[in-house]
Amino acid sequence: MSKNIFSYLAVFLFSLIGTGPLFAQQKIDSLKRLVRTDKEDTNKVIHLNALAWQLKNNNPDTAILLTEKALVIARNSGWKKGIAKSLNNLGAYYWLKGNYPKALENYLSALKIQEEIGDKNGVAQCLGNIGLVYWSKADHQKALDYYFKALKIDEELGRKKGIAADLVNIGLVYQDQKNYKKALDHYLQALKLLENSEFKDEFAATLGDIGIVYHDLGDYSKALTYYLRALKLAKEIGDKNSVAINLGSIGSLYISEKKYQEAEMYLLDALKLHKELGTLNYERQYEELLSVLYRKTNRFELALDHYQRAMALKDTLFNREKNEEITRKEMTFEFEKRVAVANAEQEKQQVLAAAESRRQKLFMWLFASVGIGVAIIALIIARALRITRRQKNIIEEQKTLVDVKQKAMLDSIHYARRIQTSLMTTEKQVHKILARMKKEI
Repeated sequence: MSKNIFSYLAVFLFSLIGTGPLFAQQKIDSLKRLVRTDKEDTNKVIHLNALAWQLKNNNPDTAILLTEKALVIARNSGWKKGIAKSLNNLGAYYWLKGNYPKALENYLSALKIQEEIGDKNGVAQCLGNIGLVYWSKADHQKALDYYFKALKIDEELGRKKGIAADLVNIGLVYQDQKNYKKALDHYLQALKLLENSEFKDEFAATLGDIGIVYHDLGDYSKALTYYLRALKLAKEIGDKNSVAINLGSIGSLYISEKKYQEAEMYLLDALKLHKELGTLNYERQYEELLSVLYRKTNRFELALDHYQRAMALKDTLFNREKNEEITRKEMTFEFEKRVAVANAEQEKQQVLAAAESRRQKLFMWLFASVGIGVAIIALIIARALRITRRQKNIIEEQKTLVDVKQKAMLDSIHYARRIQTSLMTTEKQVHKILARMKKEI
């Protein structure tokens, strides 16, 4: 039953990275309109990532291309949070495609940026996702190392949903190691956190995980109890994918109990629903289980029919993978060509912007030089005026001094002249007196 673990685990992975229904055509159409009209800014990064997330299950290659475009815009804008988000989502898409080296590369790059910007929530998510890659590669020790690091941060932040996801992930590793006691312990801790919460999808997935453990332990009664609880909740919340998975789990359980009639009923219902959902890999699994069931019940014609259908689906999946690889290469080439054109245009704009910047700087320097020149000339003129005024003052002072001295000299001359005149008058009077005296004598 470990083959169903992937589905239950995926619920947690998706809930950690993004939200929203898996198939919401109205939302997809709305996002497409926004992407077409958005400028090359942070809004477009957000909308491209959201659109890619909606397309991840049916069109993972398209999701990758959209996210790579979002990454280019985020990098050009220098928006680190958008870069980390895009890298994290790319990691999820590559994980879904089984390309673990690329998934790990993107997760590690996202982790580095989230640590730089101090986004603890993002760090915890990335650590959990890196652990998931190592779990997928069966490197259990590294997976546990990263899961426990994520758990520590989520506990510090008090993120109930994150803590539950970490506990489930740790439980999955222990279940792979057949350490069922530790696996159940962590699952039950997660279940307790999720019970009576708004996280019903995760609660239903954890019920299914616990059912798988009891199934592996051979405790079919407890396994059935948890499968039925998970099925009931999945129906209540309208999660068709989980409904189909739980129907198949119950059918497989009944095969183990040799309750073939009940097993046939649940497996046929699961197969029908998976056909509606277009989940070919699950179709193949249940076609194979039905082939086993019919062989065990000696209905060989039906057994052969379902076996052939399973092999046809296997071929289809193989061919689809090959076609997707070709399409991916073509789309990657087209995308890289568009990116090259966009980068060339951006470089052109950068060159023009640099030229404009140089022109503005030159103008500023010229303006500043003129200003400095004018200031220097003004200082020279002001200095010359000060010197001229000083010289003028000196000349005026000297002129005044000369005038004063000249006036003094003139006054002296006038004074001497008055004295001389005065003396001459007296002398005449003396001569007149003497003359009279002579006459009298």
